[in-house]
Amino acid sequence: MLKRKLAVSSLVTMIAIGASMNTANAQSTSRPLGPIRVTLLTGISLRKGEHVEVIRSISHGPRNVVLVAATAGPKDLAAALSLLSALRLQHGDSPTTDLRATPASAHAGPRFAGSPYETWLAEQLTRLRSSPVRSVTGIGTAQAVQITLPAPRGRFIG
Repeated sequence: MLKRKLAVSSLVTMIAIGASMNTANAQSTSRPLGPIRVTLLTGISLRKGEHVEVIRSISHGPRNVVLVAATAGPKDLAAALSLLSALRLQHGDSPTTDLRATPASAHAGPRFAGSPYETWLAEQLTRLRSSPVRSVTGIGTAQAVQITLPAPRGRFIG
């Protein structure tokens, strides 16, 4: 357990350092970040034990995808959307390679429980799980809905 916590902590630190080193370059060569469409999918296999996974693609269908396990809750979806926002800050809105990533943790702050954001995330999960199955280009057949992710408000300082 301690090794896992240290590994997660190290991973978060490495992501933050890498993001701070690359953000100036990514943002100087691209337009300011705006809102984006994100496709949420369920019914697609994830790695064992994972609740969510983020996909940024240049080669097929939807560019920004979050795979959601049947067991995922609002905290898991919040972690995935936070990861997606961090990737956007680091690499901009035009990724140059396909990327698949899993959030290191799904820890929410003390004000998350009962917040309007948690409520909205729960509503999106309900909407996703009650949506019809459809074909998604490059991914497969799954239940899918789209949400709009606002422009990231933060920035990395490096």
